Amino acid sequence: MIYKTHVGKEDFKRAYTTCLKEAWILHSKENFNMAKKFYDEKLFQYNIDQTIDDEADFNDDASAINLFEAFKQAFETEKDIESLEKWNKAWEAEDGFDFEVYAGDSIVDGNEVGEKARELFDLKLFNYNEKHNTNLQSLDLGYLTFKDALKRTKEVFKDANKLSQYKYMYEPAFEFDNSNLRTRCDILEILDNNRVNIYEVKGTTKIKPDHFFDLAYQIFVLEKNGLKVNKIFLTHLNPEYVYGWKQSVDMKELGNDVAEKYKDVTYEEVLDYIKENNLLEPFTNEAEEDVDLEKLFILDENFKEPKGKEPITLKQAYQMLNSTHPMNTLISNLAEKLAMSNEEQVKSLFKQKTCMTKMSFTPKNGWNYGEAKDYLEPYCYHVVPYYDATKDTIFNLTGSSAFSNRDKAELVRESGIVYLSDLVHTNLSTLPEKAGAKGTFKPFLRPEHDRILDVYRAYTDNGNVGFDEILDTNHLNEIYYVLSEYKEAQKIYMYDFETVKFAVPRFWISKSYQQIPFQYSVDVIYDDKYDYNHPETMYHDDFLPKDKRSDPRPDFIVKFLNDMLLKYGEGVYVAYNKSFEKSVLKYLAVNFPKYALPLCYIANHTIDLMDFFKGKQANKKIENDNNREWFLIYHPDFHGSYSIKKTQPALEPEFNYHDLIINKGDKAAQTFRQFVTGDLTDKQWETIWPAMLKYCNRDTLAMVVILKRVEEMLKEYEEEKRNNE
Repeated sequence: MIYKTHVGKEDFKRAYTTCLKEAWILHSKENFNMAKKFYDEKLFQYNIDQTIDDEADFNDDASAINLFEAFKQAFETEKDIESLEKWNKAWEAEDGFDFEVYAGDSIVDGNEVGEKARELFDLKLFNYNEKHNTNLQSLDLGYLTFKDALKRTKEVFKDANKLSQYKYMYEPAFEFDNSNLRTRCDILEILDNNRVNIYEVKGTTKIKPDHFFDLAYQIFVLEKNGLKVNKIFLTHLNPEYVYGWKQSVDMKELGNDVAEKYKDVTYEEVLDYIKENNLLEPFTNEAEEDVDLEKLFILDENFKEPKGKEPITLKQAYQMLNSTHPMNTLISNLAEKLAMSNEEQVKSLFKQKTCMTKMSFTPKNGWNYGEAKDYLEPYCYHVVPYYDATKDTIFNLTGSSAFSNRDKAELVRESGIVYLSDLVHTNLSTLPEKAGAKGTFKPFLRPEHDRILDVYRAYTDNGNVGFDEILDTNHLNEIYYVLSEYKEAQKIYMYDFETVKFAVPRFWISKSYQQIPFQYSVDVIYDDKYDYNHPETMYHDDFLPKDKRSDPRPDFIVKFLNDMLLKYGEGVYVAYNKSFEKSVLKYLAVNFPKYALPLCYIANHTIDLMDFFKGKQANKKIENDNNREWFLIYHPDFHGSYSIKKTQPALEPEFNYHDLIINKGDKAAQTFRQFVTGDLTDKQWETIWPAMLKYCNRDTLAMVVILKRVEEMLKEYEEEKRNNE
């Protein structure tokens, strides 16, 4: 054998796009168990977050699983049998540990995309035969195990007569070095003289570095089997294809345009428009034709398109990699590391400050180790010295591109400080700084962290915090300004959506991964006597399909407009993280132009409850648009986050989601998806429907809790202030 251990495609991708240490941990169960042993001995902490690659356009909190924590919890409790079964199955994939098997819905999307891609190539084959008067076939090996597919693939390529019968092969299998390397190609096009084209199918809307390394691995294995790879393509979803529209469009841009068009519409004009156009009449949105496969997919040959220069193809990018970092060397070196089983050697690897093998590409310099901007190997946050994750640490601090996890890891490693209880009693001017452009340096900590640290310092010094710490008393005017938007409103509509998305658009006039709203809840505050402990002090409405598996949007829109505009009168609309709800409304306005005016009115008049917590960067294009301070209200139990799942319980611990069967948005979306696709029976849906309704209703009531507590805290603070004068 050439290599010290098997190197799966997933190993290869992880090592050269993410982190060598993460690749080692997920290489085998034995490696993972050793890593767990180190954790139990309090040597290392792991942040192995595998993000579900679903191209969710408006999901700021992209779904992710910390694999180490998820498995550890399931293993230790021995109660989550389903998770353990998924975990064990995920290790059996021929390419190495397959997160898709463990992730849930993403594997469903991946399978559907793969099926549609094969349908597309079957259509191409039909057209090819018609044009060239041939009778070529496709060979589908996807239903076979790797071993059986490998045997069948070898048989076909050994027999020239058999090979000449086929134009495309689906899921052919190849191996090298006694199966230390093995792969299956999604779609292989058979040319002449042992030449082939590779079509890798991805359920994403653009090419990413890990996609390239996926293809690079396949090319290497195929070439070791004597094949000549002519061209390589990434077959991915078209982000501008709208099912039911003839032309591809940028729906996000269209949504912004239509919202701008109706920005000056008055409430009275909205009412007149609804009545004149009978917008509350029921309507349907039935598909009129099948998904256009040729528009759904892009067969992308280009990896990079430098401005003003010829595009660099995936094949050229591979040749550039192989010329400076030969594939055989990359795989040999990786196999050497993955095979390490000596505990002291592995500990030494884990103690390294950087990710070590991450590679980046620029058109000018090609492939090199490190980040493209400076080719410095990034500080590793995937494996760091042990810390107690139940305590507040630098990793809890609200992050952004300006304070990434890599930055946090660098600050922790270089300062030796991880816990906020230590950080708040450190002279911040003595902390190491982050290297910037042209030899400049700047602090790692951002201005928004000042409030977090001030409150946490008071908390650690006194054991608790008062209103004068929780409220940013230096910016009370800003708090009252935000609150005035609620005080001046005739009615306050607290609303929240639940949405579902599909890789292959399922409903007429929708696109891949579009957020399709299927449920809403709205609590309407009509006077200052509202009380979240007594929901009857407010108006409440909600929507969730009970017996229709079709497109939920028509019924959603009609009831939503009635509940939000006609039923109770004019008011202010409130969402938590309004960018999500506004984007959903804009897409609805584009999809259903007849309803655009009232939908955009609601979107344009939606304010953000998160403004009490999350700061705002000034828009330089707008005169007098000032920065809003971060965390006008901050409690230590926010733990550095402004998510409603942190802010609401901190402000009112007695109000929670503990009694709910459905208690997370992704769980609600998955459940509705199963209903739509028929994976849930009518009886099952009827049973779980009340739980779904309760979850969304609890979300808007949580918003009411926040507003009430803000008002109460301000009132109590002012009373304390007067009493102390």
